[in-house]
Amino acid sequence: MHEAEALYGKVDEVYFAIHLSPGTAYDIREQSGYQQVVCRGDGVALAVEAVSVREAENRGIGQLAAFARLMSGRRPEFKTDGGLDLAFTGWTTEDRLFLKHRASGSSARMINGAECTFELYSV
Repeated sequence: MHEAEALYGKVDEVYFAIHLSPGTAYDIREQSGYQQVVCRGDGVALAVEAVSVREAENRGIGQLAAFARLMSGRRPEFKTDGGLDLAFTGWTTEDRLFLKHRASGSSARMINGAECTFELYSV
């Protein structure tokens, strides 16, 4: 399922919502066994929320269409003045997530107002 700036789906036992920054153009390409989403342009930002089917059912959501309706009303706040600000409240945790990134390269990440770093992680 998709809207102008959002995609919703289910993979195995997980529902997902992908919210794209305003004005992001994308194409959906049918592949063998899956769909590929290709975004066009610069400055693409997105927020993803994934919820197990069991958790959704425990919260009264039993179908993908119902999940999509719910998530459509919970869109992140995107601001693009001089960079990107993204604010989002998670559905199952109610944690408030915030990301700020500037063209200069500076950034900030917060969860419920506390700074979040990824220094302990590596790829």
